[in-house]
Amino acid sequence: MADVEVKTENVGDGDDAKEKTNGVDSEVCKKTTSLTGEELEKRIVRQIEHYFGDYNLPRDKFLQQEIKVDDGWIPVETLIKFNRLAKLSTNIPFIAECVAKSSSELIEVNEEKTKIRRNSSKVLPEMNEARRTEIVKRTLYIKGFPSDCQLDEVEDFLAQYGTVDNIVMRRYQDKATKQWIFKGSVFAVFPNVEEGQKVLDLKTLKYNDQELIMKWQTQYINDQRNERLAKKMEEKCKKRSKRDEGGEDEDSKNDRDELAKGSVLHISDCPDQLTREDIKAKIEEFGFAIAFIDYAKGNPEGHIRLQESGVAKQVIEKLEDDKLEFHGKKVSFRALEGDEEVEFLNKVKSEMARKRNFSKNQHRRRGGGRRDGGGSYFHRKRRGSPNKDDHSSPQKKVKVESS
Repeated sequence: MADVEVKTENVGDGDDAKEKTNGVDSEVCKKTTSLTGEELEKRIVRQIEHYFGDYNLPRDKFLQQEIKVDDGWIPVETLIKFNRLAKLSTNIPFIAECVAKSSSELIEVNEEKTKIRRNSSKVLPEMNEARRTEIVKRTLYIKGFPSDCQLDEVEDFLAQYGTVDNIVMRRYQDKATKQWIFKGSVFAVFPNVEEGQKVLDLKTLKYNDQELIMKWQTQYINDQRNERLAKKMEEKCKKRSKRDEGGEDEDSKNDRDELAKGSVLHISDCPDQLTREDIKAKIEEFGFAIAFIDYAKGNPEGHIRLQESGVAKQVIEKLEDDKLEFHGKKVSFRALEGDEEVEFLNKVKSEMARKRNFSKNQHRRRGGGRRDGGGSYFHRKRRGSPNKDDHSSPQKKVKVESS
């Protein structure tokens, strides 16, 4: 999928609310109006509990700021500005009443039924690298949903088999229509590994008679990595074959002209122990493929070039304060844009061209590709030396006596 961007849609919409419409608002609203009163109440509670839950609240920058204002209380009037809740209801007393009836004890409602907050007795987990790794380990990759499936439908379906902390719908942008289209696969985060394993153990889970493919996200990441490596190896073999024949493959020609836009990350404040392998492993945990890492161990900064267009900002969105922790130190990330990105990509293309030319010259020096069967420069015989095919014994030394 190197030619398309991948966009994800989460259960929550917090500070990303305006990005979660994806052109499906009217359809979602039609389906919402058909809900029974009990179903609607259930979805409202589920959505509010997600906003204040262990998964979303530690990483939601907007809500993190809001809970500092009034001892954790958030006006319902503020919450109904979030797209997903607004699609369910904008009736403030009704929303407060629904949450007040919840038995989970996660959420508190004030006496006036105008504000909501997370129960102060529920300790909020810190979002750090250890927690991010732990979340990945309890996340399932599930594929096989229809392209017109909505997030609420996936939620309702998975809720039959247990509690789900978060669902990420994976989307790509169609080049012709510029529309974001659901890929049919999701990342489902479960409260713990055991809950996810229960779903995985079902083996033949079906959605509308379509059997779903399920695996742990860690396995999905490894499978994707192995597929990319196999594809790279196949492409290298093709390029080598073309080169040996004296030609140039189409991919090499395209490399000179175009590299993925919106795919470059700059990193700074790097610890001395940081390696390219550390960076690669962490970025791939998020599900993004790396094209090249321009960084040397011990340097304070470097660049990461991703394979797909437009995904640099998606990586930034997954970080807390645009930072990732490596070896006990937080490394700053930012996406290159505008002239800075153009300048960097031009340097990359120049370096790629230089390496290709160097490789060709080395190939010629070794005598590769010569059609007359000629050997390497290093195998030429010295002037006046005997023919190596002449197997006659060397002449004996003759003593010359002086007169």
